[in-house]
Amino acid sequence: MGGLIGNILPGITNILKLDQNVETLSANKTLVVTDMVVQKLDPNGADRDVTLPAEAISTDLLFWLYNTGGTAGEDLVIKSDAPTTLGTIGPGQMGIFHCDGTTWKWLSDTGIKYDSVAGSVIFPQSNDAATPTLAFGDGNTGFFESSDNVLDISITGISRWKIDSQFLYAALNYGASLSKNASTSTTPALTFTSDEDTGIGHAAADALSLIAGGVEGIRITENSSKIDEIKLNGPRVDSLYTWIEDFDDEVAAVQFEAGLVADFWVTAGTNYAAANVTYTAGSGGTLDAKCAAVDNDSVTILGVTNFNTDQNPIMEARFKIDDKATAACFVGFSAAAFADKATPANDMFCVGIDSDNGHGFGATQIVSLANDAAAGGDYDDMGVAIVNDTYIIVKIDLTDTEQPRVWINNTEVAAGNILSTVQAATAVAPYIHVQNLAGGAIQRTITIDYIKCWQDRG
Repeated sequence: MGGLIGNILPGITNILKLDQNVETLSANKTLVVTDMVVQKLDPNGADRDVTLPAEAISTDLLFWLYNTGGTAGEDLVIKSDAPTTLGTIGPGQMGIFHCDGTTWKWLSDTGIKYDSVAGSVIFPQSNDAATPTLAFGDGNTGFFESSDNVLDISITGISRWKIDSQFLYAALNYGASLSKNASTSTTPALTFTSDEDTGIGHAAADALSLIAGGVEGIRITENSSKIDEIKLNGPRVDSLYTWIEDFDDEVAAVQFEAGLVADFWVTAGTNYAAANVTYTAGSGGTLDAKCAAVDNDSVTILGVTNFNTDQNPIMEARFKIDDKATAACFVGFSAAAFADKATPANDMFCVGIDSDNGHGFGATQIVSLANDAAAGGDYDDMGVAIVNDTYIIVKIDLTDTEQPRVWINNTEVAAGNILSTVQAATAVAPYIHVQNLAGGAIQRTITIDYIKCWQDRG
């Protein structure tokens, strides 16, 4: 006998020697029982029919048919003597056919099909965890394709794990899941089946994020192996300095500094006088601050500068503007008050609106306004529009002065949107600003529900 199976399956040699026929066809071919087992046939530029011998005289007969053609349109169409088409072997492909005395069977339908052009070995599918397509041992442990592009791993006849284009995950709800996507502070890499927006993410180098519902809840860094940041609606952990202002102690319709916390807050502004500016205690412990009704009149409210950008200050504030037209309002951290939004303090980072739209993001768009060491006011788009008389919750995190972070209504603004920076090692204070940007009898009111601040203790 001559020829190697390695001539049929490249890379596999010295297994078994079989007779073979190498032939270039010029017409259809009919095999007989005395033909060689291995048929290496070149269709020679056209599809060719290959007819197998009659079943009654072919009991236990086996043919290995290999298409040596190299281009499309050179198929071997395998037929019984009926004739019934049993299958088509394309260029570079092989089929094994066996007769049981009554029927010719293409073993590639129940065994392995090799495609030398594609460089693939194709196993017949058995989309069943009990009998996986590629099985080991007793046959109930292995791999199978449960649906298009979903690979299952079966163990003891039960699908235990799945792999698709996005995840490697346990085959049960809320089991472990590993994402292929880039991890961020809001996109976990280690997550759960059917709850892929909850898990563990990567906020930055050496910074781990615990995420729930796509929102970062806790950040842990390598710094003394401590919890670096906890996102809570209430006070943070005891290891951080915590300051909260609910404005419950302000007296209605009086000058702000006459209230009980005048030792903390300092008020000022343009055309600032008792007759023009009012501070009113709103319902539920809120503060309404209203500027005077003259073009560019403003009210500023500056707290004590006992926060420092070297101590990782974070602020959360809930506020609203009565009318977004011809208005500027901001809440954040600032080293000093500034009467006009056009000339912000030298060191500050605030979030709000500026309906003059000089920044070009839109008159109703929520923006950040920053000034790093008197470099000039810089605006960044927060990607959310403000709505009249509707509260927003703003969170500002200045832990990284080169990459401030902002959340609007508990959704973090993409880091790529925030290009402004903040001066390091600088004392800053909580700051509130409201300004009327048009002449005439127009006033604008900012309502503050609360301001909460945290930073590392000194």
